[in-house]
Amino acid sequence: CYWVFPFLLHRALRILPTYGFVLLLWWKLAVTWGEGPFWPRWATFVAQCDAHAWTNMLFLNNLIPLYQPLGETSECMYHTWYL
Repeated sequence: CYWVFPFLLHRALRILPTYGFVLLLWWKLAVTWGEGPFWPRWATFVAQCDAHAWTNMLFLNNLIPLYQPLGETSECMYHTWYL
């Protein structure tokens, strides 16, 4: 079991820079790039990121928020649940 901590540290250091960059794109920049009939729905995603972006950077986005009134879209970047 001595290998668990180095394994998790290596995984975090490998994934976090790219993950943080993509989170920034999804949360702050992509909202300014579009328009169309479904675009107002993006405000829902942005509001969730405002509240829960920190859970993504700590890989806790599957656990927090506990109550999800909107289903999986209650999370920020819900499509990254598997990381």
